[in-house]
Amino acid sequence: MSKLSNGSEQEIICYIDDIVAHKKENLYPQLCDFLHDNRSNKILDKAGLAIHTLNYERGLPCLVATILNSKTVNHRSTLIFCCSAFDCSEHLDDFVEVLRLSNYHAALEASMIIKENCKISNNLLRGKIEHIKTIYDGQSEDKKEILDDLIRFFENQIQV
Repeated sequence: MSKLSNGSEQEIICYIDDIVAHKKENLYPQLCDFLHDNRSNKILDKAGLAIHTLNYERGLPCLVATILNSKTVNHRSTLIFCCSAFDCSEHLDDFVEVLRLSNYHAALEASMIIKENCKISNNLLRGKIEHIKTIYDGQSEDKKEILDDLIRFFENQIQV
């Protein structure tokens, strides 16, 4: 990435497009560098979507770290969507935190990741329900609907 560290946004986007088009596996780690650099929302989206498209599992921790970065608080939805290509079970608590801290659209994306990409053992479900209930107060009405839906989802998953 050193040759592009001072490149223009358009040069970096073209570089990422080239990595994807030619499936240059040796350059996949650079996609994480672009996420960490956090220079522009367009670059973040492009790098995240590349990780998603290439199914680059080692990029998931980079995506999650970028999502949790306070600099992306108003620009998380696309990055959260990019996680949908992966098993996010290890990051369940991170996505619950995103639910708590993010705007409606990012919270909705996070709840979808939790439902579709996180495997939760039966013995942890009750604890997750209680945890979600603790973040309920102080949330907007539309986010409370997301939380209620997630609680119902978890309750339906509990095997008796």
